[in-house]
Amino acid sequence: MLTDVLTTPHISLRLLATTDIHAHLLPHDYVKDCPAPGIGLAGIATLIDIARAEAAREGISTLLLDNGDLLQGTPLADYLAQVPVNADHPIVASLNHLDYDAVGLGNHDFDHGVKYLNQVADALKMPVVCTNLSGDDVCAILPSTVIPCKLPSGEVLQVGILSVVPPLTAVWNRQNLGPKNRIASVQKTLETAIPKLRQQGADIIVVLAHMGVGQPDDLEASAVGLAQIPGVDALITGHTHRRLPGPEYIGRTGVDAQTGLLESVPAIMAGHSGSDLAVMDLELAPTPAGGWTVLSHTSALRPNLQQTPQDSTIGQIVRPAHNRVRRQLAQKVGTLERAMHSCFALVTPAPTSGLIAAAKMRLMQRELAGTEYSDLPLLCSAAAHASGGRGGPEHFLHLPAGPVLRRHIAGLSPFANQLVAVRANGAKLRAWLEHSARIFAQLSPNAPNQALIDAAVPGFHFDTIFGLEYLIDPTARLGHRIRDLSHNGRPLRDDQHFALVTNQFRAAGGGSYAPTPDHDVLARSTIPLPEALIARLMDRDIKILPEQPPWQFAPLGGAQAVFYTSHLATEHLDDIAHLSPQVIGHTDTGFVELRVTL
Repeated sequence: MLTDVLTTPHISLRLLATTDIHAHLLPHDYVKDCPAPGIGLAGIATLIDIARAEAAREGISTLLLDNGDLLQGTPLADYLAQVPVNADHPIVASLNHLDYDAVGLGNHDFDHGVKYLNQVADALKMPVVCTNLSGDDVCAILPSTVIPCKLPSGEVLQVGILSVVPPLTAVWNRQNLGPKNRIASVQKTLETAIPKLRQQGADIIVVLAHMGVGQPDDLEASAVGLAQIPGVDALITGHTHRRLPGPEYIGRTGVDAQTGLLESVPAIMAGHSGSDLAVMDLELAPTPAGGWTVLSHTSALRPNLQQTPQDSTIGQIVRPAHNRVRRQLAQKVGTLERAMHSCFALVTPAPTSGLIAAAKMRLMQRELAGTEYSDLPLLCSAAAHASGGRGGPEHFLHLPAGPVLRRHIAGLSPFANQLVAVRANGAKLRAWLEHSARIFAQLSPNAPNQALIDAAVPGFHFDTIFGLEYLIDPTARLGHRIRDLSHNGRPLRDDQHFALVTNQFRAAGGGSYAPTPDHDVLARSTIPLPEALIARLMDRDIKILPEQPPWQFAPLGGAQAVFYTSHLATEHLDDIAHLSPQVIGHTDTGFVELRVTL
């Protein structure tokens, strides 16, 4: 702890942070097998070097932190979770090369199991921290750490680091977390940990909060809620793949979107996949009580641009594994007679979603065969994956006619979620679909060029339930948008019972859906979705979409709305001819702007 604070001048500290890298170590799209400029840790490494050099010239100390969701998200990540973890492991070697000072956890860092997580933490040279995680199997993860930061005066500033993940991580990742490990309340954890860290000598406290900005009244899963907990000096946020400072948060309660403040606490969020480096400069002043306070701050994001030079050492570290994964992903696993894509996944049931649903239903039919649930009518939910949005204009799937390769399968199943069948009655199904329909902005029948999609709702929260038929009315208020809901041509009754195929994330309440209690889980499959997809593609009688699509928009008398999609969509406008699509422009970020008539 610094001494003689009353005579010590103001001091500066630079915090550099990454978040939600999702194992994008190199700027490469493994699904499309092509370069992906503007993402990847190799480009961020160059920005880190520049930011550190700037601070050094000004005599300012620098800390480099990561805010989690590093270990999952690409086929490369899946491969690296299966190989020995040592100093040469590409994730370990890359972080050690960049000399991170501390690493926090995100919910997806548990996706490959706590054994792998512990192995990575043991191999890293810097501490891995998760304050609200405890248990017998996570001994390599620390509840906190204090980093001594040497100042130009020769004194040492003690920077306390805490890290929290959403408590629902314990539900989403129950099968990976294991019975011996627990994730506690964020609020209670921080209210206990902050004074304890102060007693251990921390001069300031930085919280790595793997959660979005959220709402002020949520102290468990929102960073703006955490900002109200006494003793937090700076917040590094993430999880939602957004950017702060930035225009997305203008007008939000408790948020200064221009300067990066949550309540009165400096905060920053650096996108995802290595899109940005967070740079937060803190000006610290002594307090009469003998501590330190943040006098002022500057938060800024430095984008990883297409022309950003790549760190050659990270390239050398990662390239052998990268090439091996590309070879594996080039293997043929099936054939498609017709091309399919996800360009219109938010305006009509997508063939890619239909393929996923067909594979899941085929698998679960076998799981339920011979059980007491085999006579229940089988339905399947499928999310609108790869639908642009925060993922950008390249975040769409396009599977050409002809050979299907493993990389295409990877695009169809980016998450290692276990497939489950749950009991659902008609009332639950209607509520499920009403929640899904939040994706749409409330339309006015006569307004021109109004946005069809609510940009605050991620596309992967939009589910189609295959096996039902229904209309969606975006002019209706939330909770009243599903019309003419039926099954096999007959109106759906609240007391009808079904087996609904979904995944463990959705069943646990992922996407803010109502969680399914354990006693309503009918079966859990041990077969991964990629293998189910490959098996389905080998069926000669494969049928991707039913002749009658599960849903369509309710007739709205010619109401028009605008949505944003891939440039590839212009080649497939006949797929939504019933919506009379018109290309009306292109955005600066690369989306095609389409007007549709409902």
